[in-house]
Amino acid sequence: MSGAEEEPGPGDANATGQADLRLNQGQRRICFELSWENIDGTVVAAHIHEAPAGDFGDIVVPLFEPASFAGTDEFSDCVFGIDKGLIKDIRRHPDDYYVNVHSTLFTAGAVRGQLEKKQPK
Repeated sequence: MSGAEEEPGPGDANATGQADLRLNQGQRRICFELSWENIDGTVVAAHIHEAPAGDFGDIVVPLFEPASFAGTDEFSDCVFGIDKGLIKDIRRHPDDYYVNVHSTLFTAGAVRGQLEKKQPK
């Protein structure tokens, strides 16, 4: 994730982040590990949105909000009760979705990253 990817920008130019998601359609659950560095302000929320790269879209899964994290931090958790069809669509078309992290100084989003399938090692 980076500030340069944020739409509509600008995001936080010197901030970066990483999001790892585990999708479980049968249990209607998305578990995540998020980490971020150098975000200005207090980190207050993170979401999965639906939109391709270069566009912005609606929140489809709130990962956390409201929150109060430092500009360099990490957080992991699971979100339950997610629609099975949504999880299936994220799995099939990850590039149609992105994760972003919001702060008090970047309320529209400090960093963003499009989802992609993890390649097996």
